[in-house]
Amino acid sequence: MDTKGGSYGKSNRIEALDALRGVSILFVVFYHLIYDLIYYKGFNIPFFYSKAFGIVHSVFLAVLFLVSGCCASFSRDVIKRGAILAVLGEAITVATAIFSPENLIVFGVLSFFGISMILYGLISPALQKIPWAIVLVTAAALWFALRDFGSGRINLIFTELHFNLPRNRDYLYPFGITSPTFRSADYFPLIPTFFIFLFGTALSKPIKSNQFPKSFYTLKAPVISFIGRHSLLIYLVHQPLLLFILLYI
Repeated sequence: MDTKGGSYGKSNRIEALDALRGVSILFVVFYHLIYDLIYYKGFNIPFFYSKAFGIVHSVFLAVLFLVSGCCASFSRDVIKRGAILAVLGEAITVATAIFSPENLIVFGVLSFFGISMILYGLISPALQKIPWAIVLVTAAALWFALRDFGSGRINLIFTELHFNLPRNRDYLYPFGITSPTFRSADYFPLIPTFFIFLFGTALSKPIKSNQFPKSFYTLKAPVISFIGRHSLLIYLVHQPLLLFILLYI
């Protein structure tokens, strides 16, 4: 990922960020492959439902969100890129509603990234005036406090606050509050996931100023980095390609 003013790597590109995103998107492909084998081919794969695999899945997603937030802060026009991703996310919603309604995707990962990038672009001028460490700690604290927001609970250090969910909440799903009839095969609400993304944007400042270990800037992983640089394309084509292979070949 390109940085301005950096002193490492060809064209100041930090391959470690591309590599992290590459590993994460490979796990996403692996996850969807297992999902497809279970739900379309009837395979019995018990570990898919295990707590350990769920934790691993969450970790890889957190890395993807964090790195994407970091890279978004390097973008020359983050709002424009966010708008493109948001449109692609809505296109996936329409496509799944038409061709695979049993796997309808509403506010999936592309919609999340698109709206998150737009929001970050809007608040970025204000965030630039705040020390990055404060933004980082605040983002982490808000994720912790609001991780159960959709269930009507706010987590504090020594206690919990509860609130009543609104009766008419059909259109609050982008914020993590869903109605009993809501369903989505891929769902990443802004609350609390945006705060992982925001955590990543805060990390971009020490990365840009070369405060990470030198090995972070000199890491070479050409294959994984290539995958990371093309993660959007891979995300868009991998599921249709997997289904075509499993169902027709």
